[in-house]
Amino acid sequence: MAGIALTGLSAPATSASGSDEVQTRVTVSVDRTTVTEGGSVRATAKVTTLDGKPYTEGAVQFGQVLIRGWCDGPSVPVDGRGVATALVPLISPTGGGVEAQHYVGEIGEGGRGYADVDVAAIDLPVRLQLNATDAYPSGQLIYGATSAQQHYNCVDSDDDWAYGTVDFYRGGTLLASGWSAADDREDWLEVQLPAGRHQVRGVFTPTWGWSTATATMDVSVAVDGTTTTSDELVRNPSFESDLAGWGAHGGTLTRVTRAGAPDGAAVVRASRGSGTVFSVSDTRQGAAPTVSATTRGATYVASAHVAAATSASVGRTATLILRERTPAGSLVKETKVPVKLTTGWQRLAVAAQATATGNDLGVRVEQSGAAAGHAFFADAISLEHATTHVADPHTVVTSELTHSVWTGLSANAKRVSLEQVPVGRDLGSITAYVDGLGASSGSQVLRGVVYADAGGAPGRLVASSEPVTVRAGRPAGPLDLPVTKALRLTEGRYWVGLHSGTTGGVARYLSQVVPGTLRTNSDAYSDGATATFGASTVDGKDMLLWPVVS
Repeated sequence: MAGIALTGLSAPATSASGSDEVQTRVTVSVDRTTVTEGGSVRATAKVTTLDGKPYTEGAVQFGQVLIRGWCDGPSVPVDGRGVATALVPLISPTGGGVEAQHYVGEIGEGGRGYADVDVAAIDLPVRLQLNATDAYPSGQLIYGATSAQQHYNCVDSDDDWAYGTVDFYRGGTLLASGWSAADDREDWLEVQLPAGRHQVRGVFTPTWGWSTATATMDVSVAVDGTTTTSDELVRNPSFESDLAGWGAHGGTLTRVTRAGAPDGAAVVRASRGSGTVFSVSDTRQGAAPTVSATTRGATYVASAHVAAATSASVGRTATLILRERTPAGSLVKETKVPVKLTTGWQRLAVAAQATATGNDLGVRVEQSGAAAGHAFFADAISLEHATTHVADPHTVVTSELTHSVWTGLSANAKRVSLEQVPVGRDLGSITAYVDGLGASSGSQVLRGVVYADAGGAPGRLVASSEPVTVRAGRPAGPLDLPVTKALRLTEGRYWVGLHSGTTGGVARYLSQVVPGTLRTNSDAYSDGATATFGASTVDGKDMLLWPVVS
C-alpha cells in the first residue's frame, strides 16, 4: 500500500497573520487508504496561496474526521516549502478519513484552509456477552454487552465496547431489541419469561465499522422470579441429580456414583443393548436437542469425558458427535472426534460451525464395534457457543508508529504471530483477515496452525484447522478456519498463524508492522504442518488474526 496518495482539496479560506489576511488553499495526501484501527497513516499537507505559491507561515492541525465530530492529531508547522507532514492515528472505525486544517496564530482564530481524504479503518471482531437479572413483577431484564479488540476514542484506548443493536431470540421468536454497550452503558430490556429454563440467543449488529457477533445463554427462572444464567447450554451436564435431558440409543442408561468423576460424584453409564452402536444422546427418548436454534456461521464447541465401564470396552472407539438438523428433522451434517477407550478418564472436544440459522444442534457420545458386555461412562458433557477471543491480542495493540500492510502468501510456507491466552479455553476455529487480490485468477488453500511457545519462539504443533480455499478476487474480510478436533488451550502463550498451500500469491493477509513479531519458514503443505515449527526467520508483519474459543 506504500506510495498510494489521495488528495483532498479545500475551497479557499482565509488565514490571518497579524493585520494581513491571505487566502490559502490546502491539499492533503495519505500513503495508504486502509489501516487497522489504532494504526496510523502518513499525511502530507501542502499550503499555498490561491495562485499556487507556497505559503510558509502558520501550522497544520491534522486529525481524524468522525461521523460525529473530529479527533485532534498532531499540529505541525509548515516548512519553507509550505509543507507539513505527520503520522495521524486512525483511532475509530466510525470515521471518514484524515483532515488537515491550516491556521496562523492560535488554532481556531482567523480563517484557515482545510482538506480531507477518506481512509477506512477495517472491522475488528466483537465479543457479545449476554446476561439477565431477577424478574420484575412483569418480567426479566436482559442485556447484551459487547467487548471489542482495542477500540480507540479521542483521548485513550477504550478496549471493551462497541455500539450497535442486539436482537434477542428464544428459538425463532424475537423477544426484544435494544442498544448494546458495556459497563454502565447497557440497554436493559424487559421481557417476560415464564418459570423454567430458556435458551436465549443474541445477535449483535454494529452501527458503524465493527463486526457482527452472536452469543447464546441459558436462562433459568424460578417460580419466585429468581433468575440465573449460564454460558453452558447443556441442561444436565454432570448427572448429579438424575438423567433428565438424556436418552439412549441401542442400549440403556444408568446414573451411578464413581470416585474420581470429572465433575461431581455422579456419572452416566451407557450399556449396550443390541446392535453395534450404542449411545447417550440429547435427542433420544423424548429429549430435545441442546441448541434449539443455531446462528449461521456461529462456532459451537462440545466436550465430554469418557472411560470404559467394562474390560470388554477397553480399546473400542468412543466418539463425540455434534449433529445439525433442520427444523423438519433432516440431517445437515455431523462433526465427530473419536478416541480409544481406556479405564481412565479421557476428555474429548469437537467444534462445528452452523450451516444455517434456525437449525437445531444435538450432542451425543457413542461407542461403535459394540458387542455383549460393552459399556462406557460419560460425564461433564458440555456445549457452548464459541466467540472471538478478545483479550487484547498482540496484533491490535498498536502504537502511533505502526501501520497496516497487505502481504502475499507464498506457496508452502508457515507464518505465525504470538497470542496470549489468559485462561483455559477450547479452540473452535481461527479467524484471519485475508483477501484474494494477489492474483486475477486461480485459488490458494490455507490451513490455520497453532504452535506452543518455547522460550519466545514457536515450538511444538498443538492444533491445525481444516483446509479452506481462497479464490482470486475474494474481497478483504475475516476468513474462518475451523478446528474440528477442538483443542483445550491452557493459560499461556501460543503462536497462531497460516500454513499456505502449493499455489502461491493468490491470498494475502493483513498485518501491522511491529518489529520482531512474526516467525516464518518453508514447509511443504501436502504432508501437513511439521510437528515442531523448526528454524525460522523473524519478520515484522504481525498477522491480524484471532482464535475463536468457548
